[in-house]
Amino acid sequence: MRKADLFDELRAEIGAVSDRCSNQIETLYHFVCEILVQRVNDYNWSAIYLTDEYSFYLCSVYSNNYLPEVIPFGEDFLSVVAARGEVVIKHKNEKTGIYVPFYRGHHLVGVLMVEGSNLDAEDVALLEEIGLLFQTKVT
Repeated sequence: MRKADLFDELRAEIGAVSDRCSNQIETLYHFVCEILVQRVNDYNWSAIYLTDEYSFYLCSVYSNNYLPEVIPFGEDFLSVVAARGEVVIKHKNEKTGIYVPFYRGHHLVGVLMVEGSNLDAEDVALLEEIGLLFQTKVT
């Protein structure tokens, strides 16, 4: 299946789940993390960190048991993503990480993260759309 077709299917599935769980945002977060890794062969893992007053905390993760539960502000790459306020792409060895912050107004709510190989502009566009969907759900 072509990547564009797969991503269209993912958009439809995520949109349908989003409509069904309108008051259960964490259900949507878990679904997104799971379906991305299950359906996109190039994705190794996905995660969503949310923010509280002092830190990022792990809300949902799929296929990575090594992420810290809590990351204090200023102590990790997520703080760089938060400071930039836009999608950040990080290359490490043969893997690429895509970090998508999402907001309520101008307040950071969380960061969607995906790591994989062979990631390109189509992956960035899909993840940005998911981040925008999250923003509409948390307002």
